[in-house]
Amino acid sequence: MRLRARGRRVHPHRRPNGSNLQALFGQLLIGLINGAFYATLSLGLAVIFGLLNIIKSLRYVHIKLVSH
Repeated sequence: MRLRARGRRVHPHRRPNGSNLQALFGQLLIGLINGAFYATLSLGLAVIFGLLNIIKSLRYVHIKLVSH
């Protein structure tokens, strides 16, 4: 540990005051952006597969192939 000018000890891996809050907000923003991306992706896939009926038709094809 090293000493500051006022004599307080500072851990070498800690950031100065103020940047911890900034780092927290940065991480929250990145998390929100990633969450919005995944939500948009999943909703888009749900709409595509819902409109094209791919899952339903594949289920019937699988039943036909297995039954013979």
